[in-house]
Amino acid sequence: MPATNPPPTSSRNHRTLFLGRKQELDWLRAAWDATLADGPQFRILTAESGYGKTKIAQAFYTWLSTERDPDHYWPDTLLHEGKDLRVMPDMTGVQHATKIPWFWWGLRWENPGDRNRMGQTSPFISSRHDPSFLAHEEALLADVHTRNACIKAVIAIGKTGLSMIPGADLVSNLVQAASDIGEAVNIAREHREHTQASAIDASTEKAIDEILHSFTLLLDRPKGEKTSLPVVLLLDDAQWLDPLSLEILRRLWRLAVAKHFPLLVFATHWQKEWNENFQDTSPEGSFARWILELQNPPPDTPDSSRKLEVLKLGKLTEVRELLAAEFSGLSEEQTSFLCEEAAGNPRHISEIIELLRRKPNWFTDRDFTKALTPKWKDFLSKEQLDLQKLESERFDSIAEHLRQ
Repeated sequence: MPATNPPPTSSRNHRTLFLGRKQELDWLRAAWDATLADGPQFRILTAESGYGKTKIAQAFYTWLSTERDPDHYWPDTLLHEGKDLRVMPDMTGVQHATKIPWFWWGLRWENPGDRNRMGQTSPFISSRHDPSFLAHEEALLADVHTRNACIKAVIAIGKTGLSMIPGADLVSNLVQAASDIGEAVNIAREHREHTQASAIDASTEKAIDEILHSFTLLLDRPKGEKTSLPVVLLLDDAQWLDPLSLEILRRLWRLAVAKHFPLLVFATHWQKEWNENFQDTSPEGSFARWILELQNPPPDTPDSSRKLEVLKLGKLTEVRELLAAEFSGLSEEQTSFLCEEAAGNPRHISEIIELLRRKPNWFTDRDFTKALTPKWKDFLSKEQLDLQKLESERFDSIAEHLRQ
């Protein structure tokens, strides 16, 4: 038998291809400009799962790293890696020889139903041990120093960050002097007044303080300086925000508004949970419920609602282009049928693409650049293309140890 060549692969990958969503990107770009000009901004993007919220965040990072990073400090990799859930760029192998222009702090929450919530640490805390975060500590320290911040601020960042890095003995003399951390600590502590002291123990208070210290060091403008380091804080899948993270966020936002920090908070949230969580009346509340409170502040309290916007993400009209990027030879009937089944959901069309790539025998001459065989309706049906079914089958196909 003649040798069978492997099916050709597409030059464009549907997982890295970003199409449409111009309105949403323009919205975030405008938020960035507003942050630099007018202080802290809060943006929330809501949509059903699979509509591409995280990819929009990755595309926004790409815009910042290519258009707002003149010395190329940040690698333009977050979107092009093709990793749907990565929210902090991989800094492996990146050599920093330039000044950091802004800081991107990407955090992602996981479904608490998949694990024991009580045994987990807030991503605000655990992220600071991640190599992709620690890679910036030297640059951040240098930025604090070159902005002529006081020595006590340098001590604080040395205590909360550099002590976790190999070679941190270089600043041990600063760390040893950290009993009087200074103004950064006091600024953070000023914003505890809305918290019931009995609800948070001393160790948790210390953890919250350290997070707020870090933000203060980045965002606070030193006396005599015209600028400070802008920060983008990405909260991905905020519907699963844990109570500790929510408390940190509450205090951080009050602090940013009071100090006029150049902080852009960008959160993504599932639509169904967004609608449901507005009704949450539990003592710890929910992220959505807190946003509702910010939108409708009580009398005689600072009003930051004009700095906050919520945008509901619609269906992606360009799913046809995603399909064509992988399978250029599909007939119009085949393309229309598959796009109708995806119903504007990028994840759904992605799962359909993954299914087709596992089935070369469904294509004429087993060639992905050609149309499906004339019998394509025999093996493609609405039941076969159900999103949950597609995801379950792909999950079941992987090795047992990976499933575990």
